[in-house]
Amino acid sequence: MMFSRDAPAEGGSQCKYIDVYRLAPSSFFSMHKYRATIHGGLFVAILMVINTAFAFPWPWYLVLPILVYGGIVLAIGPMQRTAPGFAVGRWGGRPLLVAAAIMLGAASVLIGFQVLARPDVSSLAAKIPVESFGNLFLAGLCFSVVNAIAEEVIFRGILWDVIADEWNEWTALGVTSLLFGIGHLDGYPPRMLGVVLAGAYGVALGALVGRRPGSADGVPRVRGCDDLWYSDG
Repeated sequence: MMFSRDAPAEGGSQCKYIDVYRLAPSSFFSMHKYRATIHGGLFVAILMVINTAFAFPWPWYLVLPILVYGGIVLAIGPMQRTAPGFAVGRWGGRPLLVAAAIMLGAASVLIGFQVLARPDVSSLAAKIPVESFGNLFLAGLCFSVVNAIAEEVIFRGILWDVIADEWNEWTALGVTSLLFGIGHLDGYPPRMLGVVLAGAYGVALGALVGRRPGSADGVPRVRGCDDLWYSDG
């Protein structure tokens, strides 16, 4: 809203107003206009550089991009003001029931695939530092919590927020699900089957976030349970 600098007030007196748009830095408005391009592009670039130029073990290849991106955002004022936000949401009711249904469905698919296909998962198991935790269950529990939170901050947090804000939730759902699937090319199940299943999983999780704004709190719980099945399976 623009204000004139010398607008007449009631009674004929002159009252000075402040043009808030002129006082605000132009970089803020240009950043907000291209919020998805700037924030999303920056984060994807950081993610790709860290994961292609370096061979960090789990969980650093997920955690470091978040930390680097967060540091850059905190250091630059306009980026800090346009940074993605995170809602807490509800901890019960229908979102929790939907989350439980997704959890059971995804876990059933993974267990069924393991029983029928019997793939070699030794390379994946080597990524989890079991010896550092002392036992398999504790390692799986830690993997479930850290992996779930990190991936959801990336896909249904940073990327979802900026894409949905600049375009719409359908675009956010499609883009984040596609990237989520591609990100699991070397995951479980391996290769293209893993991409397809992870992409479908991303659609389910994205629909949970998009349909109930603020219900992202249920997503880490779903991811945590599924990752626990995977790590201990």
